[in-house]
Amino acid sequence: MHIAVCDDEKNCLDNMEQLLKSYPGISRTEYYQNLEDLSAALKSGITYDLILMDHLMPNKDGVETFKELRADEHGCNYHTPVIILTANAVAGMKQQYLDEGFDGFLSKPVQGQLLEEALRQFLPPELVHLTQMDAEDDAKEHARLELLQQKIAESSHLPGYRKILYTIIIIYFPIFINTLCAKK
Repeated sequence: MHIAVCDDEKNCLDNMEQLLKSYPGISRTEYYQNLEDLSAALKSGITYDLILMDHLMPNKDGVETFKELRADEHGCNYHTPVIILTANAVAGMKQQYLDEGFDGFLSKPVQGQLLEEALRQFLPPELVHLTQMDAEDDAKEHARLELLQQKIAESSHLPGYRKILYTIIIIYFPIFINTLCAKK
């Protein structure tokens, strides 16, 4: 399996490199720090099995590059799944990217569990398997939820309890839902 990752932020590329190296089925990953280099690789005939690219980058953005890729119907990456990476994770953005034609969406910083879910969606299952970290992450998540339940129960008699509970729900509910969805 051959993957391309493009992001102008070095720390994001380093994060992706750390996450992807735990998948022995991914034999080759190329990292690009600008879309011009990725575009040149795409036009040179290199075929990828998956492309992960940042949206907002200097000079050329990921949406523009994606449109160029899909406009070249005879290009070797015309059918390659493309996942957009973005820090712009406000409500409605995921759907906007999917409406643009992207195959997937990951918000930055990319979390290992969500990346694994995306890899499972687009790569053969034998190349993407549960890692030892998944069991450890599940145990940590369970412990965090138990602690949250305990704190909610302890604060039920406090003045302003409803405001505290509302704040907890606003902050933790989206995280909880993303965790549940990623495990399916």
